[in-house]
Amino acid sequence: MISYINSLNSVLLHPILTPRFALSCTDDLLSGLGKLAAEAPTTPHPARLPIQTHISENTAEILLTASLFPAHASYAAVYDDFGLLGPTTILAHRCHLSDTELALVKKVGTGISHCFNLRSGVTRVGEWIDEGIKVAASFPSSSDTKSPSKPIILNKTKNN
Repeated sequence: MISYINSLNSVLLHPILTPRFALSCTDDLLSGLGKLAAEAPTTPHPARLPIQTHISENTAEILLTASLFPAHASYAAVYDDFGLLGPTTILAHRCHLSDTELALVKKVGTGISHCFNLRSGVTRVGEWIDEGIKVAASFPSSSDTKSPSKPIILNKTKNN
């Protein structure tokens, strides 16, 4: 599939690896995806297959991930240890990353796609931008321009 997509020579269509999140993957799957990302043939841009996944959306997810992956220092380390963090990786949410995880993400050049959702928590987007971390933002029900949560979220973000 990767070779086929690359053969289309499209500027808009590129293959991307998408492990839903660590909780839905085994060690073998994560290891295989890390190897595939590093070895798969790619178009000239990017030099490595892009990866998108979720991380640290809520505290229950973080605790469960720690219990299922006890050999890894943190949730971000799970992805890093399997070769899934890097400049072509996008991590969704990241509401509850520790400072150590944030430093790791910055060091390897991974980006954040944060969906502002008050149920998951408002996070430190302003700080990430100030730190030089790549950030993209979206809103729940983004087509709903009258969402009552948008002004609250924007105000919280500006004041971070």
